Amino acid sequence: MRADGIRNPMVRYFNRDRNSPPFVVMMDSTNLKCIHMATDLTFDGTFQYAPNNMPNSQIYTMHATYHQLPNFNNNFLVGIAFVQNKDIPTYEQIFNVIKEQLIAEFGDIGCHKTIHMDHEIAAITAARRVFPDWTMHSCYFHFGKNLRTKMGQVLLDTEEVGKWFSALCGNYQMN
Repeated sequence: MRADGIRNPMVRYFNRDRNSPPFVVMMDSTNLKCIHMATDLTFDGTFQYAPNNMPNSQIYTMHATYHQLPNFNNNFLVGIAFVQNKDIPTYEQIFNVIKEQLIAEFGDIGCHKTIHMDHEIAAITAARRVFPDWTMHSCYFHFGKNLRTKMGQVLLDTEEVGKWFSALCGNYQMN
């Protein structure tokens, strides 16, 4: 058992306050080392696979990417958080847990990183506050998905616009 009373080595943070929404951040030491060494991190939340016993909750995933182009690009799931809120304080707490764990384990937060995430303003704001020196990028997949949705909403879903969109974002976004 660690000094903070947490028994499971995968659990890096657990909110014990029963008056607050559930909040758990999980990653092991190897995952933390991956975060420390990676130059690119991707963060994304989903409500689709959240636990049934946590209403309105999301699973917030953390991925580390290693580039060895042109041969391959590796992307690893390195952490998850179970949270109920999608607000700046919640995302700041997630990012602060990561930052504190990196400093506790390695003495620093690692090399400069580029963070990729969807267009969640609260998450972007929180990441910028906690990691002000890291570069923020919009996730290309989410950009294409949002652009495609908006095209349909404004009735630009014509063959000519479809060809333009395919050239811009690739065919994987066309269905």
